[in-house]
Amino acid sequence: MTNENETKGKSKDLMGKVKEAVGDLLGNEKMQAEGKADRVEGKTQETAGKVQDAVTPDKTEEHHHHHHHTDDTKK
Repeated sequence: MTNENETKGKSKDLMGKVKEAVGDLLGNEKMQAEGKADRVEGKTQETAGKVQDAVTPDKTEEHHHHHHHTDDTKK
C-alpha cells in the first residue's frame, strides 16, 4: 500500500531525473544541480512514506479485528 509521501517522492525523483538530464543536455550546471537535489528530496520523501506505511496499522485489519471482537460478545 503506497501513501501520499511515497507517491510524491517517486514523482519528485522522476522530475529530478528529467531536470538533471535536460540540464546535462543544455550544459546548464544549475539545472543539473537542482535535478540532483530534487532526486535526493524525492528519495527521502519516498523512504519516509515507506516507513510511515510500515508503522501505521492497516485500517482494514483494525476494522476486521474489531468486528471479530463484536462477534465474540454476541455469543
